[in-house]
Amino acid sequence: MNADLKKRSVDSLKWTVISSLLRNLLGFTQNIILVRLLPVESFGVYAGAASIVIIASSIATFGLGSAYIHRCEETEDIERTSAIHFTLQLMLNVIWTILMLAGGFLFIEKTEAGLFTTYIVLTLTFTVYHLSLTPNLYLQRQVKFKRFAVLGIVTVFVTFIITITLALLNQPVWALLAPNIVNSIMHIVIFYFWKPIWRPRLLWSVSGFRYFLGFGSNEVLAKLLLNALDKGDELWAKIYLGSKQLGFYSRAYSFASFPSDFLSNPIKQVAGNTYAELKGDRKGLSEAFFETNSLIARGGFFIVGILVLIAPEFIRIVMGENWIPMLTTFRLMLPFTMFDPMKQTMASLFTAVGKPGRIVEIRAIQLGVLLVSIFALGLPFGIEGIAIAVDIMMIVGIVLTLMKVKPYVDVSIKDLFFYPFIALILGILISLLMSWIPGIAGNDWASGIVKSITFVIVFMLVLWRFEKKWLVHLLQIAKKYIGK
Repeated sequence: MNADLKKRSVDSLKWTVISSLLRNLLGFTQNIILVRLLPVESFGVYAGAASIVIIASSIATFGLGSAYIHRCEETEDIERTSAIHFTLQLMLNVIWTILMLAGGFLFIEKTEAGLFTTYIVLTLTFTVYHLSLTPNLYLQRQVKFKRFAVLGIVTVFVTFIITITLALLNQPVWALLAPNIVNSIMHIVIFYFWKPIWRPRLLWSVSGFRYFLGFGSNEVLAKLLLNALDKGDELWAKIYLGSKQLGFYSRAYSFASFPSDFLSNPIKQVAGNTYAELKGDRKGLSEAFFETNSLIARGGFFIVGILVLIAPEFIRIVMGENWIPMLTTFRLMLPFTMFDPMKQTMASLFTAVGKPGRIVEIRAIQLGVLLVSIFALGLPFGIEGIAIAVDIMMIVGIVLTLMKVKPYVDVSIKDLFFYPFIALILGILISLLMSWIPGIAGNDWASGIVKSITFVIVFMLVLWRFEKKWLVHLLQIAKKYIGK
């Protein structure tokens, strides 16, 4: 990887980590307040409507973003490419919105309180958000993420104030919808009104449309499958188990996702664009691929270990006793929420090298595995069975992806996973032994603190013993670039 690209990648990662830290701290606090103020069923109603809108949203974007990011002759002129993308996105967006609203009036259940309103408002917020995608992609392609950090920080502060106010006023539907409304509006403001980096213009180009739709026709199926994999479990839970059980499931997923959002999403956001710039450079691409996924793997094992250990204490102390029914589901969701972003980061390599069809193949297999597993395990075991099903689906995806990336990068499965896995197992076993010491067992605060400290020490010692050279390399990169 050349020095300039590495600096831009690390600089972008620095800004996204800062933004992610602030967004997750406030977002976490916001969720804690909401679960204490709002009924369980309201979370299920929101999650059920959101699952439909999110799955369908892939049709509105039609893979145009990946076609924009992909480097080729048709996208060489970024200004022309942006105008074509905006024009095509606008047309697709109008069609999608009309169909979604019509579908809502015809098929969405109107007797369940808040469901129809939630569906309609979510559809309109996605419509507004889609209009901001062109300048969003413009910055992504240049691997410049400072504006995204500003967007994230401003949005989370505004969202926090409005959401908590609405919850205190006993408006559960609008309290849960507020983040989507604020997010869509802030995207328009930050990208189009605050020091705009690109001004919208229309450009009709048959050859440009042909390229975008041709590339997107492969990518849209991949995105549709991804959304189905991410939200199909919640939609299934809404249909077969009802809003209350989905409320428990959705909060288990939400809280399990916070560490992943902090650790994995900044890396995932930067990685795909870095891969695109390294297309054709096998050595540089292999280095970038290993470094990004190694960070996710080690961070994932570390955070999963701590949260699996302290899950009972966390729920009782922070969320309240009424959320204890989600304990097992929360623990089972942790592997999925931490390592599914790795599967997505790995999959972004296929888009970068112009092979999006590989993603479609993998996700189609995953969807088949999910459907079989969710019916086999979800009906007899409820939300715990669904959590196991998505874990199985995630493992299948990572294995298949690692098999199919070999023609493009050199990667060792042992180097990626072996030592952090050993550190995870030893850390959990020793921490559990420490928690059984008289005076600690039965005391939530003491047990949680002892298990956390013990796990951190054991995990870091194991990694330092076997991966000292790699850890020092990461520290050197951080010292060289992040301090500038």
